Amino acid sequence: MREEDIAELKARWGIPGYVDMRPTIGNDIVHFDRPGYCVFYAYPFLIGYTLPLSLLVVDFCRFYEVCPTQLSSYLYKLFLMLLKFERLASREITLDHMLNIFAPQLIRNTMLHMRPRGSKRLVVKMDNRANLRFYENYFYVRTEHIVADPMGFLEKWNFARIRKWVSAILPHTEGVLTWSAFYEKFGRRPLTGRVQRVRAPSLAFRQLTSSACPIAAPSLGLHRGLL
Repeated sequence: MREEDIAELKARWGIPGYVDMRPTIGNDIVHFDRPGYCVFYAYPFLIGYTLPLSLLVVDFCRFYEVCPTQLSSYLYKLFLMLLKFERLASREITLDHMLNIFAPQLIRNTMLHMRPRGSKRLVVKMDNRANLRFYENYFYVRTEHIVADPMGFLEKWNFARIRKWVSAILPHTEGVLTWSAFYEKFGRRPLTGRVQRVRAPSLAFRQLTSSACPIAAPSLGLHRGLL
C-alpha cells in the first residue's frame, strides 16, 4: 500500500496517529523482513480490528510461531466472533479453548487456517466479498504497536519451521510413497526357524496345598462312646 492509502485507512477507521504504519518499498512482498516492524494486512481493520491485537490473537501467533500475515481471513473473523461471544456470555475464551474446538490446517504450507472439530460448530459459513484478495493490501506496522509485549513476537514470515521439517522427512520417503512399497520395506516379517512350544504352568488356584487339603469329619461312633 502507498503512503496516501495508509493515511486514508487511518482516517476512515479511526486508527490513532501514533500507530507507526509505513508503506512497502519497491518490490517488497509480504514475506520481507524489516526489523522492528511486522507486515500487516488492511483487511483486519476493515472488519473491526484495533491495535494492539487482543491477547487471544497474540497467544495464537506465539503458540504456532507465525506472524500476523500468516493467519487466514477466516481466522481473523473467527477471533472477532469468539471475543464477542466471550463478552456476551461473561466467559473467558483462551487458546486452550480454541485448540479443543478447532484443528489447525495449512494453506499452501505456510498460512494457518482452522477447521472445526466434530459436527457441532460455533460458527459456520464465513465467506464474504470483503475478504476477496485480502492478501494484496499490506504495509509495515511497528511491532510494539501491534502487540503490548513485543519481546519474542515473530515479525517475519516463518518458512523455517515447515521447510526444516519437510527437508528432514523427504529423503526417507524415496521409493516408499505408497502403502505397498512402505510395507514391503518396513512391514512385519514372519518369524523364521522352528519355534519351541512351552507348556503353560497350571493355574495357581488348581494346585492343592497343605492348608487347602480337606479335614476328615469326626467318627460318629466315637461320639456315641462318650455319651
